[in-house]
Amino acid sequence: MLGQPQHTKPSYCIDCKKIIDGASCVNEESKPSPGDITICLYCGAVMAFNDDLLLRSLTDDEKEFVKDDKTMQKLLRKIHLNPLFAKNNKH
Repeated sequence: MLGQPQHTKPSYCIDCKKIIDGASCVNEESKPSPGDITICLYCGAVMAFNDDLLLRSLTDDEKEFVKDDKTMQKLLRKIHLNPLFAKNNKH
């Protein structure tokens, strides 16, 4: 279950370069924090927020976390299989 959408500083997706200016936390009603992981709903790219809450590439440790985390994998499958995003999804 996703929380309420939260406005974030506009930042570019590291993959599709679309402007991202919002996020929803998983199972929480909170705002993103530095180090939180997010998924681009345009292309499915997985990124993290830096200290300024702008998007950045994942570290190796974060990539391992995403690979092993069942919640992240479930969200990625839902995004990648959703026909609304299939047109823009290149993964």
